[in-house]
Amino acid sequence: YVINLEEVSSKHLADKFFEVFTDKKVKKFGYDIKSTIKVLFNLGLDISQVDHDVLVGAFLINSVRREQTLTDLARTDLGYDGPDLDNLSPDEFLERAGQISSIIRALYDLQAE
Repeated sequence: YVINLEEVSSKHLADKFFEVFTDKKVKKFGYDIKSTIKVLFNLGLDISQVDHDVLVGAFLINSVRREQTLTDLARTDLGYDGPDLDNLSPDEFLERAGQISSIIRALYDLQAE
């Protein structure tokens, strides 16, 4: 899901997504989740459980690794040869959200192995 935080009040956000974000049965993984947790916490939504962060996972697998961006991880680990995914405008992000989610999922699957 893509949530436009400018168009959603924190009360509505909390009501709409609280159960999903707090349900321990729902796996939560992503890239640089700490930043997302800070934003959601400031909106009154506390995510108490995160299953995996692919940025942290990449560091744990190889702590001397220089590649840190999502694009770098995708290129190195998955052979991604598309455009940069890290400095997108909001419109570009929305256009590529599905692709970004798929890349994060593929990195998660690879790291889980």
